[in-house]
Formats: sequence, C-alpha cells, structure tokens
Amino acid sequence: MATESDVSFDPYHKWLGISKAQRPPTHYQLLGLSQGESDVEVIDEAAIRQSTHLRAYQVGPHSDVCTRILNEIARARQVLANPRKRQEYDRKLAFGRSAERRRIADRIRVRGPRRNDDDATRRPKRVSR
Repeated sequence: MATESDVSFDPYHKWLGISKAQRPPTHYQLLGLSQGESDVEVIDEAAIRQSTHLRAYQVGPHSDVCTRILNEIARARQVLANPRKRQEYDRKLAFGRSAERRRIADRIRVRGPRRNDDDATRRPKRVSR
C-alpha cells in the first residue's frame, strides 16, 4: 500500500531538479542540458552523469520509478545524439510550444484582456487647450 510520502514523491523534482511546471520533461531537461545542445560528446557525458546519479536510487524504495527514469534518460540520449532524430525532436518541441501559444492567445481573445478594477471607474483625462 502506498504511503503518503510515496504518493507525494516527485522523482523528477527530487532527483533531477525538474519542477512540476516543466512537465512532461523534455529530453534536454532529463539530461540537464540547454535546449538545442548538439555536441554529441556533451550529450553522452550528460547521459552518463544523470544515469550514474540515478543508479544510487535503484536499491531504494523507489527502484521501479528509478528504472523507468533511467530508461527515459537512455531514450533521450539515443534521440539527442543522432542529428536526424534530434532535428525531428526539436521540430516537434517547437510545434508544441507554438500550439500552446495559440491556445493561450485564443483564451485571451475569448475572455478579452484583463482589466484593472480601477480602469472601470477612472474617468478619461481632460485635455486642456
């Protein structure tokens, strides 16, 4: 049975420093890299670093979660280390960001811009001639 601490445990945040606002994490975030990193040696070293760090948790109470994230890191390395796969992945990321921007813009258009409560009661200034 899951305890309260198991339910609230966030391995992405606790182990990798990825906040809830950054979910799902990108391959770059999983490896602790800047978006768009293309140096294969840097990508490989980042994957080794993150995997080594996570392996310390494989024998703990969250071993199943650790194994799943280790597999995600391996997949991230596989994609980012291959220029063709990385280019396709980056294109998908850009499309996802633009789709999110469109959803936000549509929401603003439907609701209208936010107004300050003072704006509704404020009289326009008179221009003296």
